[in-house]
Amino acid sequence: MTLASAAVHALPVPHLGGEPGRLVLWLHGDQDLATVDTLREVLDAVVAAGDGDLVIDLSGVTFLDASVLGALVGSRRVLHEQDCSLSLRAPPRAVRLLLDLCALEELVAVASLGPSGWLRS
Repeated sequence: MTLASAAVHALPVPHLGGEPGRLVLWLHGDQDLATVDTLREVLDAVVAAGDGDLVIDLSGVTFLDASVLGALVGSRRVLHEQDCSLSLRAPPRAVRLLLDLCALEELVAVASLGPSGWLRS
């Protein structure tokens, strides 16, 4: 079983896959205290594997709370120590506002999609 398939089995709603030079984790629905422990397990496995940069696609997220933000920031710190990055792709407006309110917009790079649909940082 690969890391990607283990992560998908551990967390049934999100999907872990790859794009050239990076891993991508797609989150969907409400991300809060009910999902944060499983999310941490997946993030810990991805970070421990040391496979490089991580992009978290938030385009399908309907709600995100502070516990999830804490997990993302913690993973970002560990990735930074490995000379890798964590970026958030397509965060909904409410998530962008939460990042701004928590002064986290500089801690986690927010990436966007270019016209071709590929990640642009």
